[in-house]
Amino acid sequence: WRRLAPAEIPRLLAQSPTLTDTEVWRRLREGQECWVGWAGDIPAHWRWETSTEAYFPYIHRRVRPLDGDRWIVDVYTHPSWRRRGLYAAPTVAAMHRAREQGHRRLIGLIAAWNTPARRVSERELQNQTKKFRDLIAERTGELEAEVARLREAKRTARDAAERERIDQELGGGDGRGGVEGQLRDAIAET
Repeated sequence: WRRLAPAEIPRLLAQSPTLTDTEVWRRLREGQECWVGWAGDIPAHWRWETSTEAYFPYIHRRVRPLDGDRWIVDVYTHPSWRRRGLYAAPTVAAMHRAREQGHRRLIGLIAAWNTPARRVSERELQNQTKKFRDLIAERTGELEAEVARLREAKRTARDAAERERIDQELGGGDGRGGVEGQLRDAIAET
């Protein structure tokens, strides 16, 4: 995967059913970046990304990202390369690129009529969500187990002083610390 070079524009246009030379140069002038996965001389997959205001042709609107946002403006996979997982890898690469550039969110719009892209995107979102949940569980599992153990001990404690001691251990002296505070911090750092 690499950023589109001006000398490569004719090869991109030769494979695109919709892009024109004027459109490519307009996007580049706006500050959009085109990232291309090449299969020899054929652009197998490309995507346009931006963190500046851009025109989205399929919604006929200009969109201005909020601070910290990066948008995926347009994605295309050459028909001979579809159904081979070419959407997932560059999406993950785009997420890393966005993070490295200081962006907090990578946002993509998918047209309602684009059922194949919606399916791939939903599947990828489910995979990323599972990975994120697994990472949180890995980093916080011991703390979550300790919080559950203390809550159960508090629920079953007969002595008010013992319940108060457990409350202190759970929430700390100010209600914001303790084991629950450690758990919140661990989740926030993930």
